[in-house]
Amino acid sequence: MIVKLVHKYPIFTYILLTLLIIFIINKIYYSLQKSQDQLQFNVKIIRHSRADYLPLMLYSESLFEVFKKLGYNVELLDNFNQINDFQNTLVILYFFEYEGSVQNYLEENNIKTIIINTEFYEHFGFNQKIERINEKKIDCTIFEYSVVNYKIIKEKYPNVKILYAPLLYHKRLENIVPETIDKDIDVLIFGAISPRRGSLIEKIDKKYNVIYFTHGVSNDELLKYIGRSKIVLNAHNHGYNFVFDYYRNSFLIANNVFFIYEYPYDIDYNIEKNLNGLQENLVVANYDNINDTIEYYLNNSELINPQLNKQNAWFKRFTLEDNIVQILSNLA
Repeated sequence: MIVKLVHKYPIFTYILLTLLIIFIINKIYYSLQKSQDQLQFNVKIIRHSRADYLPLMLYSESLFEVFKKLGYNVELLDNFNQINDFQNTLVILYFFEYEGSVQNYLEENNIKTIIINTEFYEHFGFNQKIERINEKKIDCTIFEYSVVNYKIIKEKYPNVKILYAPLLYHKRLENIVPETIDKDIDVLIFGAISPRRGSLIEKIDKKYNVIYFTHGVSNDELLKYIGRSKIVLNAHNHGYNFVFDYYRNSFLIANNVFFIYEYPYDIDYNIEKNLNGLQENLVVANYDNINDTIEYYLNNSELINPQLNKQNAWFKRFTLEDNIVQILSNLA
């Protein structure tokens, strides 16, 4: 059929082929130009102001390594004032740093900005900042790990750009927990001790050697405690916002740490495709049977090493680098 058309309408066919070739060349050119424009970004990543927030330090450094590998001119800085030149610059900073004079400068000068959020939508005035970004249509993107926050912001604030960007696997997360043969701590709990977590501690503290603390220890001290622990317990801090805690869980999994996690009821597998198979590959428990789960694994320690291999392989299926590459295509 095509051959007959070519013979019958040679000039028309020639014109069509020429237009098709021009179209393909233009697509390739603009695709290359788009990539080149991306690489011309000067990326400035601002660390979290609290140096003892280990997971946030790891996220910043992992992002730095990803952008560096992708060929960007990227810097990892301790504070906003270290930025000398904002020309064609993408600033990445944490929610707590996006305030006051920093927030005003970024907004007034229309500087492309990414805010990394680590808090529940209604905590610490985050929702007020979102409302301001929405009203002023500020050139700003939210990197969000909480599917609850993600859905609320998408629904309520049409002018806010928000992307699902949790702390997925990156090699920077690995090999930071010291190997300890003599594990003298039965259960370790770290993070804010709310009444909900406090009630749980009271129950298990009577039966096991339990260590718990809030923020305040150095990163090195925290890692040593983790290395000494048979089980790290991660229970939700409040009776709401039951999302997957990437900031603790990701580096624990990457370092082959055995942990028990309270089941994250707020999951949307359409968004969090990386969490498919969670129940089959992680040790999760409901709040009321956490104590029984702890006792089971302390009495059956031979099950721990196979579990570590399984959870590590599951976690590595999705990488931070792949997600950032996809995100950058949406930002361009």
